[in-house]
Amino acid sequence: MKALISTWIRVLGLVVILVTASCSQNPAPAPTADEMAEVASEEMAETTATDDSLVVDEFHNPLSAEQISEGWISLFDGETLYGWVSNEDSVNWHVADGCITSDTGEKGLLHTSVPFADYELTCDFRFDPGGNSGLFLRTKHIPENAQTDCYELNLADAHPTGHTTGSYVDLK
Repeated sequence: MKALISTWIRVLGLVVILVTASCSQNPAPAPTADEMAEVASEEMAETTATDDSLVVDEFHNPLSAEQISEGWISLFDGETLYGWVSNEDSVNWHVADGCITSDTGEKGLLHTSVPFADYELTCDFRFDPGGNSGLFLRTKHIPENAQTDCYELNLADAHPTGHTTGSYVDLK
């Protein structure tokens, strides 16, 4: 019995040493943007247009190999809200037909879960005729007043103050 306990203590000691040693190692450095782009380009090159596992929604345009190699990242996967956070719990943000939308709740902002420093943004959007929405840029999670404290790139066919799609709504 003592031999069995002694063996278990040795095994337990070895496990503790291994766990401690593995925890004390420095983590591998995060991959650079160039390394990530190279891996993504290689993965895209391996995927053919006849691959049945690849389904491309007509509203979601995945990045090309060239865009990935240039460092572009996609903020929306066309299926989920992964990477997005709402600042208003009552807004029913969801994905429908490959688009981010909401149909109930108070007005609210949906923003990326990771802040960006300098960036270039391109987007595709669609809404019903007469729709009015916007892209709020460099905005606090919960601004005091979104109409006066935020940069809004308007998306609207018509707007009472003339701010149609692509124009910035005035900051007050």
